[in-house]
Amino acid sequence: MSLTASFNDIPVTVPGSDTFDATTELPEVVSNATAVGNNQSLQSDVSMELHDAQILFGGFNSQIEGTDDSLSGTGNTGLSAALAVAIAGAYGVISPANIQATSNVYDILNASVDSAATAVANNANVELDAATPDDALMIADYPQAAFANVTATSNVSDVSLNNYTNLGALGKPIVSSVATAVGNNLNIKVTSPGP
Repeated sequence: MSLTASFNDIPVTVPGSDTFDATTELPEVVSNATAVGNNQSLQSDVSMELHDAQILFGGFNSQIEGTDDSLSGTGNTGLSAALAVAIAGAYGVISPANIQATSNVYDILNASVDSAATAVANNANVELDAATPDDALMIADYPQAAFANVTATSNVSDVSLNNYTNLGALGKPIVSSVATAVGNNLNIKVTSPGP
């Protein structure tokens, strides 16, 4: 018995067989969902003095009238912005950002599934791979603040396999479903060449 299917007018024929070897004949459905509010990547091979910030919120609910000494600042613009977000959120002046990543996979017949959802409010990666030992210096001021609802959801349902052998030899799960939600992520790496 042979099975024939057509995808976009391209005929596909699967030769008849009592069973299929999962290690060589099992297709994979991959679904990845990623949502990031702020993302930054910096690379350098010379020393760095970094003054930066990542601030995330949804929007303004109302206007601020008059002045408020609590919003006057610290002299550090990034830190002042982070504090302003915290105070404005507490007073209801701003609304939260909504960062959502959703991966849905369902009704899968004869395929493995890898589903992943990742949601991050603020993400920064700073890497200094110094050209000389004297360049292996970084001075960094990097506040991150998020007034946000951050959610990640990975749903997998109704996966069926028929007539496959060697499923135990796959070396990976038949169904993988992972969801990760992160508020603020800051990765700083400094490397120096040998002497």
